[in-house]
Amino acid sequence: MSNRDWNRVIAHVDLDAFYAQCEVHLHPHLKGKPLGVSQYNPYESGGVTSVRSDQDRLLNDSNGSLIAVSYEARAYGVKRNMRGVDAKAACPELQIVQVPTAHGKADLTYYRSAGKKVMEVLSEGVVCERASIDECYLDCTVLAHSLLQKHGGVPPVPPAEQMTYVHVTGAAVGTAEWWQRPVEEWDPSEAALAAGATIVAGARPRG
Repeated sequence: MSNRDWNRVIAHVDLDAFYAQCEVHLHPHLKGKPLGVSQYNPYESGGVTSVRSDQDRLLNDSNGSLIAVSYEARAYGVKRNMRGVDAKAACPELQIVQVPTAHGKADLTYYRSAGKKVMEVLSEGVVCERASIDECYLDCTVLAHSLLQKHGGVPPVPPAEQMTYVHVTGAAVGTAEWWQRPVEEWDPSEAALAAGATIVAGARPRG
C-alpha cells in the first residue's frame, strides 16, 4: 500500500485554559489558585493604560469579561465570559489578571510566543498547521501508519488511559478494552484514527 492509499489522520488540538496557564507560568505564586484572565477596559478614563506582560496585572476588582478560567476556578462554577463581579460572587478567592495592553488594545504577544513554543513540541514527527494562538491541526498520517505497522496493525493503548475517551455508537466500553481487540476486529480507518489518538495523547506530557 502506498502512502497515497492511506487513510488520512488529522487531529484538532485546542489548548484548554491556555491564557490562564500562561499567567501561572509568568506568576508562579498563582499556581493552584482559582484564576481568571479578564479583558481590558476599553472605556478606561484617559485611555487604555499600557501594561506589559511582566508587570503586575492583578485586578481583583475588575468587572471585565473573563476570557480564560483555570480548572481551580471552574470547580466553583466560574465560567468564560462571566463578568468579574459575578465570578467573584461565585468564587470570592478568585484571582483576576487582566490581559497585557499596548497601543490602546490587548497585547497578545506573550500568549502568541507561548503558543508557538507548544506548537513546536506538538509538531515533532507530524505536520502542524496553526489555527490560532492556542489551537492547531496535526497531520499524523505518516506517523500513525508507521505506528500501526510496528504493532501488527493494532494501535497501541495510549500512554495514560485517562487522557483518552472512547465514544462508540451503541456501546459503552473502557479505553483499554476497546484498544486491545484482535487485529481482525479493526477497520483500517478506525485503526488509523486510534493510532492518531495515541500519538496526540503521548504529546500531552511533552507539551
